[in-house]
Amino acid sequence: MKNRIKTKISESLELPKEIILNIPFIKILGNDELEIENHKGIVEYSSNVVRLRSSIGIIKIEGSSF
Repeated sequence: MKNRIKTKISESLELPKEIILNIPFIKILGNDELEIENHKGIVEYSSNVVRLRSSIGIIKIEGSSF
């Protein structure tokens, strides 16, 4: 119910839903760039794994040479 109300507010004010609903926004740019907005912090960072805390759970990114 709350999310439905927030979605309607977002639409009527023409605001991005991810901001109003506090969900992560993930943007992939080519083969070498990734942007994640609205996360709640870094849980793990290493040369091949990044884990971020978000309102919907843990976001895990795997790769090489981070």
